[in-house]
Amino acid sequence: MVTSLLSARGYRSAWVAVAGASGFTGLLLGVVLTGTWSLVMILATATCLAVACCAAAEDLADRPVRLLPLVALLTAVFVAGTGLVLALGGAAVALLVCLAVTGLPLLGPRHRFLDTAELRGRWEAGARALAEASTPGEAAAVVRDRARCLDELERRDPDGVRRWLSSPDPSARFGSTDPA
Repeated sequence: MVTSLLSARGYRSAWVAVAGASGFTGLLLGVVLTGTWSLVMILATATCLAVACCAAAEDLADRPVRLLPLVALLTAVFVAGTGLVLALGGAAVALLVCLAVTGLPLLGPRHRFLDTAELRGRWEAGARALAEASTPGEAAAVVRDRARCLDELERRDPDGVRRWLSSPDPSARFGSTDPA
């Protein structure tokens, strides 16, 4: 498990470095090569899209999404994409597609797509991984994953998780048929 965490961290670091360098370069090129009115239109477009995204996210997640950071992010992405396209032409599209495809593994497993037994197994495996963690960063990553698993288990069965956590028997497992 430690090896896979290190390799995942290395992949993430490499991807972030390449994507960050590409984005920063594109942003600089976009500011330099794009005219003022084009930048204003990009900002207006990003603002409209951010408002729509915030409204949709609030409907889906039942919690507010901050508008200003989203406007800034979308503006930066649009300006960077424009800069890359102006400088590289069609090669920019290939670069952006490659970045998007290679970034998909970074999304990681989504806990909501696991069945309850798999989720319990992942949570229990996290205890072993936590004991084997060799750095605080690895331990923190395992703790975050276990927290996500526990949150999802609680979302599915709040009473079952409450019974499980309040059980005096430390070996009691979530989802057992015993009501106590």
